[in-house]
Amino acid sequence: MYKWKQSLDASRFDIQGMKNSFQNVLKLDPNIVGAHIALGNLAVYQGESWQAIQHFSKARDLRPDSPEVIFNLGQSRALAGQEENAIKTYQEA
Repeated sequence: MYKWKQSLDASRFDIQGMKNSFQNVLKLDPNIVGAHIALGNLAVYQGESWQAIQHFSKARDLRPDSPEVIFNLGQSRALAGQEENAIKTYQEA
């Protein structure tokens, strides 16, 4: 998630359009894990750690055994300055 952020040329992508598309998916079915992961990744890219935490937390609720979801949630918590919560999250893996 974080490596692609460095090489992504945002001018080539419609970030808001992608967010809108995934939000529309969640309006149809709020339990689609992939849409929460995608929105979490986009939030991280835009520096919105708190929004990322919300999406990755929902993804973890839906798929608690996913290493990808747990890692992304931990990273988002670390970026938001929640080091202790990040460590606890990593320990869940």
